[in-house]
Amino acid sequence: MEYRDKVLKCIDCGTDFVFTAGEQLFFHDKKFTNEPKRCKNCKGKRVSVLGSASHGSPARFAARTLVREDRNPHELFAVR
Repeated sequence: MEYRDKVLKCIDCGTDFVFTAGEQLFFHDKKFTNEPKRCKNCKGKRVSVLGSASHGSPARFAARTLVREDRNPHELFAVR
């Protein structure tokens, strides 16, 4: 399959960015099914805000903390 550069729009800032043929090949090799949604600048900002996840867990879960406080007696932790 031949890949060609694609112009995509960032969902955060709305600017156009190029999804290169090389990046598409990488996504194909890694079996990623979705195209990127954010430009490199917005992706970097998002990662820095959420923090880098450790031990291979997704970054979107890194910002959550489990706390013991006022809770239902049948729940061990409340999720924030």
